[in-house]
Amino acid sequence: MMKIDQAQPKEARWATYVKAASFLVPPLLIWTAITIWVAPKLKQICADAGAGPFAAFKVMDFAQDNALTLTLTAISIILLLESKSALWRRWRKYSIATAVFLINTAVILGLASLLVIAAVVAPTLAQP
Repeated sequence: MMKIDQAQPKEARWATYVKAASFLVPPLLIWTAITIWVAPKLKQICADAGAGPFAAFKVMDFAQDNALTLTLTAISIILLLESKSALWRRWRKYSIATAVFLINTAVILGLASLLVIAAVVAPTLAQP
């Protein structure tokens, strides 16, 4: 019986991670730019309008404050699974693809929530 490692060449394993990175880098760069330049201004607009704290800001702050920890944890888990789990090798593509999809969806929902917050708060600033 052939081992799973022999069935999947090393290049195929790396291709999964390169594809995942190519789909993750653009939204994460956009998210980083938003958290650096847009979110602080939107927080100030909310404060000037007297709007309460929004959960979207708390989630963004958590992700920003713990980005290194979250990244290192994800990489550690992947390295551990890659070295110890035969089941992981079988389901690697699907697991990584699902994780990338969920992260991209979270970024899109985060951006949409910031737009909704801006749309809700902006009219209160326009009133004299």
